[in-house]
Amino acid sequence: MYVADYVLLGALVGAEAERVHSVALQHMVGPRPATGLPPFGTGWPSSHAPVGKARNALGRFAIESLYRRNGLSLLNAVRAQHKLPPLRSVFEQYDRASRVLMLVSPSFDFPRPKKPANMRQVGTPMGDPGTADWEPPWPDGNRPLVVASLSTLPQGQAALMRNILLALSKLDVYALVTLGLSLDPADFVAPPNVVLERFVPHSVVLPQAAVLVTQCGIGTVTKGLMYGVPLVCVPILADQPDNAARVAERGAGIHIASNASPDQIAVAIKRVLGDQSFRGAAQQLGAAMAREGDAVDNVISAIEEIILT
Repeated sequence: MYVADYVLLGALVGAEAERVHSVALQHMVGPRPATGLPPFGTGWPSSHAPVGKARNALGRFAIESLYRRNGLSLLNAVRAQHKLPPLRSVFEQYDRASRVLMLVSPSFDFPRPKKPANMRQVGTPMGDPGTADWEPPWPDGNRPLVVASLSTLPQGQAALMRNILLALSKLDVYALVTLGLSLDPADFVAPPNVVLERFVPHSVVLPQAAVLVTQCGIGTVTKGLMYGVPLVCVPILADQPDNAARVAERGAGIHIASNASPDQIAVAIKRVLGDQSFRGAAQQLGAAMAREGDAVDNVISAIEEIILT
């Protein structure tokens, strides 16, 4: 059996050629166009109105065309080397896999009325060391705690981080801002109500948080919701806008542009802090996700199911 990241199409081709089972681990909502869903990376809300359906159809056509132009001939050349028939779409390679395990909660995702027969949505793994000791450094706890956590990978988030810090300086809150390895603490000035850290486990701080400001990677979003924390979503790229759209549609947070001004970010944080419906929706969504079981256990069960058939 082959178990591979879904972007490694060569591994799926190899498994097909050897006639063995294969599992593709899809770690985001994914670029494959799907009927009834907005196209990948747009951050569009779901829509059943005629205009929305037409917009989505046009977007799906554009994605299919890009993948056909940029990847199909190479994929089919590799398939020909392994004496496999050509495909009409890059995405058809996933239909040859035994399972495509989407590491996104079905409660979080938009409904998928025509999900491929071999796809399972198993939830997002919640791996978190959770062993670091972190105590709030402020002398009192009578202000709400805002946590701001952007990507650990370099994604051009420095300007956004500076705007977040300026926004936090305008608010009557305490804030923990984690920079990860991509941002140098020496490049930022923390206002008096903000503490900068390289890393603090989410499990240590999110139970105390009133709001999470996030770039909307699926892992951070999932952890925030599982702790019932409402979100201010400031996505930059890839699946982040799509995750933000799902948060906003369920009322668990606000989706704003990554080039929003400090004032706009501050207004969004104040709105989420002041309206308890956001926390209620985040708690409800987090509880629904928790009922689906542990994502790692779900992955193991799905793989065992293939082995035993």
